[in-house]
Amino acid sequence: MEIIKLVVRVFENKDDCEMFSAVLEKKLPDLLVPHKDARYRLIMNTDQPNVLIILWEFMSTKTHEQVKIIVNKSIDTYLAHLKHTKIDYTGNTTKDSKSA
Repeated sequence: MEIIKLVVRVFENKDDCEMFSAVLEKKLPDLLVPHKDARYRLIMNTDQPNVLIILWEFMSTKTHEQVKIIVNKSIDTYLAHLKHTKIDYTGNTTKDSKSA
């Protein structure tokens, strides 16, 4: 069963959002090397330049839990000085239009 996690971060300004996005682009690929069954996408909208959406896909609960620990230790520390609001939703895929 696929696990989807959607994280919306609303920063005070565009610069903070871009800075955090750059950190993710630099750090996440190396951190996720051992987790081939995890995927993420960074989504930005030019009409809302202070909002960053991260869409995660995990093929197992084990991978989801391992990646959550890695992100908490390695990425969230960069957020300590950036004021932002975080909305986090995680759920299991119940229907996929691409599958039978």
